[in-house]
Amino acid sequence: MCSPLPSGPGSRGDLLAHLVARFDAAAAALAAELAQGPLSDVPAAALPELTAAVHRSTDLDETCATLMTGAVHASGVLAVAGFVSTTTWLTAAMDAYANQFLRCHKVGEIMVITAHLT
Repeated sequence: MCSPLPSGPGSRGDLLAHLVARFDAAAAALAAELAQGPLSDVPAAALPELTAAVHRSTDLDETCATLMTGAVHASGVLAVAGFVSTTTWLTAAMDAYANQFLRCHKVGEIMVITAHLT
């Protein structure tokens, strides 16, 4: 069940943080569900639409990530933080995420997730 969107006073940043947290939780839940094993118990008739919906979501997510990365780049905040480029920052951020993911999940779970996603 989704939590309601924040209401009342708050910044756009608060709303974005809330939406990103919900997206991250949904993506993690989907990955965990896929790690449970083959999708043979999902009705075959439902698989094409479910798969297409994931691809549509991925396209939207990629667009959002691109727009937000552009905003980070244009803000100049990365130079203040000591990063020589947006690429350097993004690589460091993704490496940190990958390391956190590896600490939080067993190697077997990661192998199952990878097998089902490839």
